[in-house]
Amino acid sequence: ISGFGTKAMVIGYDHRFGKNREGGIDYLLQHAERFKIEIEEISRQEIDNITISSTKIRRAITEGNIKESTMYLGHYYNIMGKVVKGDSLGEKIGFPTANIQVSVKDKLIPNEGIYAVYVWIDDQRFGGMLYIGNRPTIGDKLQTTVEVNIFDFSGSLYNETLVVEFVDFIRS
Repeated sequence: ISGFGTKAMVIGYDHRFGKNREGGIDYLLQHAERFKIEIEEISRQEIDNITISSTKIRRAITEGNIKESTMYLGHYYNIMGKVVKGDSLGEKIGFPTANIQVSVKDKLIPNEGIYAVYVWIDDQRFGGMLYIGNRPTIGDKLQTTVEVNIFDFSGSLYNETLVVEFVDFIRS
């Protein structure tokens, strides 16, 4: 607690921590005064009698169940990243894509496939389609890429930071 300078903690009603997962909200509340921290508990949250949990949200995102993750989160799941140089293959066939290098190393990326998305460029929102995968039609063992084709947009976005909101899973 002192290492982080913790003043307050927000913890889910069922969160467990420590050796053998023995710690929880009760432990923190009992020791809040000693630790000189404020404790806030997030109570059980439900939608249509389904308990929402971070595990269910992560599973929905990684499996490409975008509408389910949106329902649980209350907003579109998003990623943010810088536009980096790609192979320019999309441009050559009339569908230029922005190759996104995701800003946060451990950011949860949805399953491979094609997605309907919104793309924020500065304060303007555009529709788009996004591909996550390793481009098997181009070659073997290629690195997984995140590429977005932005509808009704032209211009260079290299080194720009984009926010992409996942709206729906289209196909594998």
